[in-house]
Amino acid sequence: MIDPKTARRGLALVFTTLLLDIIGFGMIMPVLPAFLRELSGVGISEAAIEGGWLFFVYAAMQFFFAPIMGGLSDRFGRRPILLASVLTFSIDNLICAIAWSYPMLFIGRVLAGVSGASYSTTSAFIADISNDANRAKNFGLLGIAFGVGFVIGPVLGGLLGTFGPRVPFYFAAGLAFVNFLIAMFFLPETLDEKHRRRFEWKRANPVGTLLQMRQYQGIGWIGLAFFLMTLGHMMYPAVWSFVSNYRYGWSEQQIGFSLGAFGLCGAIVMATVLPRVIPKLGEWKTAVIGLTFTAASAFGYAFASQGWMIYAVIVVGCLEALADPPLRSLAAAKVPPSAQGELQGAMTSIFSITSIITGRRPLSGWRVLPDACGHCLCDESCEADGGEKRCHRRCGRWSPDMSHDSRIELTKDGLSLSRLVFGAWRLLDSAARPDADQIARLIGTAVDLGLTSFDHADIYGHYQVEAAFGAGLSRWKGKRDSIELISKCDIILASANRPQNRLKHYDTSAAHIAASVDRSLANLGTDYLDLLLLHRPDPLMDADETAAALAGLVKSGKVRAVGVSNFTPSQFDLLASRLPFALATNQIEMSVLKTNALMDGSLDHAQRLGYAPMIWSPLGGGLLFTGKEGREARVRAAIAAVAAEIGAGDLAAVAIAWLLRHPARLAPVLGTMKPERLAAMVKALEIDLDRQQWFAILEASEGRPVA
Repeated sequence: MIDPKTARRGLALVFTTLLLDIIGFGMIMPVLPAFLRELSGVGISEAAIEGGWLFFVYAAMQFFFAPIMGGLSDRFGRRPILLASVLTFSIDNLICAIAWSYPMLFIGRVLAGVSGASYSTTSAFIADISNDANRAKNFGLLGIAFGVGFVIGPVLGGLLGTFGPRVPFYFAAGLAFVNFLIAMFFLPETLDEKHRRRFEWKRANPVGTLLQMRQYQGIGWIGLAFFLMTLGHMMYPAVWSFVSNYRYGWSEQQIGFSLGAFGLCGAIVMATVLPRVIPKLGEWKTAVIGLTFTAASAFGYAFASQGWMIYAVIVVGCLEALADPPLRSLAAAKVPPSAQGELQGAMTSIFSITSIITGRRPLSGWRVLPDACGHCLCDESCEADGGEKRCHRRCGRWSPDMSHDSRIELTKDGLSLSRLVFGAWRLLDSAARPDADQIARLIGTAVDLGLTSFDHADIYGHYQVEAAFGAGLSRWKGKRDSIELISKCDIILASANRPQNRLKHYDTSAAHIAASVDRSLANLGTDYLDLLLLHRPDPLMDADETAAALAGLVKSGKVRAVGVSNFTPSQFDLLASRLPFALATNQIEMSVLKTNALMDGSLDHAQRLGYAPMIWSPLGGGLLFTGKEGREARVRAAIAAVAAEIGAGDLAAVAIAWLLRHPARLAPVLGTMKPERLAAMVKALEIDLDRQQWFAILEASEGRPVA
C-alpha cells in the first residue's frame, strides 16, 4: 500500500495533469465550427458533418488504444504511460494549429485519440492510491477536473478564438507541454513491481478486455449502466457547438460560456454534494440519483427553444454529476490491483464506443441539424428528389414550429426564392473587408439557415460586391443549382470605379441591360441569373425596347426570370404589357417604419396579379434600433411588448414577422453580414402574430389608432 503522503501528492498531481488536459481539450470546442469552415470553406451543416468525423476518429482511437494503454500500465507502471500520452497530446495540438487542410487536422485528431486513451491509466492511478473509504470521493476528483476544465477551457477557448480559430490550438499545445514537464519531475509511480502483470495482446483489445472482466461478479451490470449513461452524455460534445451555433445563433464566446457553466455546475456538485451524499446513501443509491437527473436533463436540452433555457437546465439538472464517480468506484472495488489498468481500459473503451455512435449518427442522418436549409423535416439530403423524403428546399415542407411558408414561388416553371433573402449590399462595408474564404463561409452559413437566395445589384459596393461575392462563391463547396442569384441593373452610378459616369442616372436601353447582365455573370462566376430586376423606374424607358431586351435574355438562358424594383403599379403594368411572360416580382421598400405600401396600392396590386413582392430595408435601414425620433421609440416599445407577450427573444425577428404576416407573401431582404444576426432573424419564420399584435405595431408606427 502506498504511504499517505505519496498518495496525496500523486492524487494532486494526477488531478493537475488531467485538469490541464481537459482545459486543452475544452479550449478547442468553441472554435471548431469556425476552424472547419476556414479549412474547408463549408457551411455549418457541412462543418458539423466534418466535425462528426473528427469526434468519430478520436473516439475510435480511444476505443482501440485504451485496453493497450491499460495493459501497458499494468505491465510497466502508470507513470511512463501518462508521460507519453501528455507529450503526444501536445504534439497533436501543434499539428492541428498549423494544419493547412482537413486531412492534416484529421491526423492530429488521430494522435489526440491515442493520447486520450490514457484516461484509463489515470483512472487506474486513482484506484491504486484509494481504499474502500475514499475510492468514490477520489474518483469524484476526476469529475471535478473535468468540470473545472470545462469551465476554464471553453471560456478561454472562446476568448482566444476571437483572435482566430487557430490560436486555441497553439495555446493548448503549449499548455500540454507544460503539463508534461510538471509530470516528468513530480509524478510518482503508484504500481509496485509485485502487482504488475505480463502484457498479453489477446487481452489488450476491447473484446479481450471485456471478456476478461466477465470473471469479476457484478462488473457486467455496472458496465451496462455506465454504457447507457455515457451514450447519453457523449451526445453533448458531438453536437453542442454546432446546434447552439445554428439553433440560437451563438458565437464561439457564447458557446464557450455555456460549456463553462455546464462544467462549473458539475464540479460544484462533485466537490460539495458527492462527499456528503456517499456516506449517507451509499454508492448504488447515489448513482441512481445521478442517472435520474441525467435523463431529466436530456429532455430539458431537447425542448430548450431559447438560449437562456439551456442555462436553466444546466443549473436544475446539475445533480447528474453524481452518477459517474460511484459507478467507477463500484467497478474498481471488484478487481485486484494488477487488473486495474485493464478494468479502466475496458471502461474507457465503453466510453469511446458511445463517442463513436454519437459522433456520427446525429450529424449524418438524424434531424439534429438541417442539411443546408432551415428546420427541415427530411431524413435525407436536400438532394433527395420527390416523395415524403424530399426536403423543403425542393418541396416547401417545414417542421411544425414554422409559422410561414419556407419558400416563395415566383414563376409557374418552378423558380422560387427562400422566404428570407440574403442581401449583399453591405458585403464590403466593413473596414476589414472579408476575403474569399470568409465570404464562402458566410454563404454556407446563410444557406444553412435557409437563406438560399442572394440579392445583388451591379452597382453595390461601387461596382465591387458582385466580383467579391463571386470569388467567395467559387470557394463555397455547395452546388450552384441549390441557390438563387438575383441581380439588378439600370442605375448608372457616379463612381471612381466608373470614371466615365459624370452623374447618377438610369439607363434601361437594350445595350446597357445586356452589357450589365454579362458583367454580372462574369463577376459572379455563373452562367445564369435566377432573377434579374430593373433597379429603378427610368423616365426615359422605351417599354418595347426594354421588354425585347429582357425577353431575349430569358430566351438565351442567361436569365431565368425578370422582375422590377421600386416600380409603381402603373409602371409595372406598362412593362408587363410588352412582355411575353409575367413579371416575377417588384422589390419595394417597406418596414414597420415605412408603411406606405399598405395604402398606396403596391400590395393590392401584388395580390391582384399574384406575384410576391420582395422587401428591401425591412428594418428601416437600422433606424428601428438606432433612431431617436418619437416614431422609432414608439415602434421599439410596441415590438418589445409583443415580443414579451409571445416569448420572442429578438426584436428584429418580430419586426420581420410583422411583414411576413401580410397575405401578399412578402420576401424580406436581410442586410446584415453577421451570422449570429442572421440566425436570430430567421426566428421570424416561427413567429405568427395575431391581428391585435399586428395592429398594435401598426398603431405605434402611425402614431394613432386606425380610423
